[in-house]
Amino acid sequence: MGQSDHSRGIVVLGMHRSGTSALSGILRLLGFDSGADLVRPNEFNPTGYWENRSVVRLNERILSHLGSSWSDVFLLPYHLGRTDLRAVFEAEARTLLDNALSGKRTWVLKDPRMSVLIDFWLPYLCERNVSFIHVVRHPIEVANSLERRDGFPAERGLLLWFLQNLNAEFFTRGLNRSFINYEDCMRDWRGALGDAFRRLDLSPVRSFDRATADVERFIAQGRTRQPESVCCVSSGIGCKLVEQAFETLREAGRLGQSQLGERCDELMDRFRDSSGLLLRTLAENDMRAELEEARRRIGVLASKEVALNRRVDELQKRKMLLTERDSFRIREFLSNVVWRFWWLWVPLSLIPVWIFD
Repeated sequence: MGQSDHSRGIVVLGMHRSGTSALSGILRLLGFDSGADLVRPNEFNPTGYWENRSVVRLNERILSHLGSSWSDVFLLPYHLGRTDLRAVFEAEARTLLDNALSGKRTWVLKDPRMSVLIDFWLPYLCERNVSFIHVVRHPIEVANSLERRDGFPAERGLLLWFLQNLNAEFFTRGLNRSFINYEDCMRDWRGALGDAFRRLDLSPVRSFDRATADVERFIAQGRTRQPESVCCVSSGIGCKLVEQAFETLREAGRLGQSQLGERCDELMDRFRDSSGLLLRTLAENDMRAELEEARRRIGVLASKEVALNRRVDELQKRKMLLTERDSFRIREFLSNVVWRFWWLWVPLSLIPVWIFD
C-alpha cells in the first residue's frame, strides 16, 4: 500500500561505521521521524543508532536465510544469489513498512544492511515517496573503526567498503538520491545537507536556524575522538581501486548520473577481473583465523570440562559422605531408642505369653 503524496521519506544508505547514525540523528533533529522502536545506544554509538529494530531483525533474518551476514565479502556484488527471497519475505517487508511509517508525514529509515539488501527493499520503498541519501566516509576511517569494534583486519574493512558502497550506488541509479561526504558534513552540516535537500527537492520540517544549537550539540556529543589526518585525501589507502572509488563517490554530486555510473561500472569490472585470486586468498586467511579461534575456544571448553569433572567428583564424594553420615545417625537413633525405652519393650514382648497362658 503506497502512502500519501504528502508523506516524504529519506532512506540513509552507507557502509557500517560511515556516519549513517550521525546523519540520521541530524535528520531527526530537523523533523524527520525515525520512530520509537530503535536499537539502543552503546559504547560504539553513544548518541544512538536510529535504526528501527524490526527492520534490523528482518534484515538479519534475510541474510541468515542466504547463509550470510552483512560482513560477508562473498555475497556481493550486484546479486543476492537466491530467487526465493520475495516469496519468503515480501509480505513481512510490506507489513513492516506499513507499521513503521504509517501516519508519518516525514520520516527517515536507516540500517547499514540496506546497502547490502537494497535490491530486495527497493520495490517496497519505491511505492512510497522516498529519497535516498548515501553517506560516504573515508575508507581508512571506516576500516579503522571496524577493526576497533569488530576486530576485522584493515584489508577486509576496505573490501567491504568498496563492495557495499558500489552495490548501493548501482541499485539507486535513476532514483531521487544524493551523496554526502561524512567528513564534509561534520565540518559544515548546514552546507552539506542544504545541498542534499536542494538535489532531492526536500525541505526540513524544522529550519536549520531553529535546529542549529541542537544539531551542533549532537555532533559534539558523538565526536569521541579527533578525526584522523587521512580523512580528506584518497592517497595512502593502499588499494588503487578503493582510492578511485572513494574519489568517484566523494565527487558524485559534481558528476552527471551517467558519468558516475560509468566510472563505478569500470571500477567493478576491474574488481571482477582480479577478484578471484583476491577472494580465494581472503577466504584462506579467514578460514585460518576461524580455525585459530575454534582451537582457542576448544581449549577454553576443555579447561571448563576438566574443572566441571572435578566439581562433579567432589559432589559425588560429598554425596557418599552425607549418605554414610545419615545412615549412621539413623542406626544410632534406633539404638538409643531401644536402650532408652527398654522398660517399655519388655512388657510388650510378654503380651503373647500372657494371652496364650
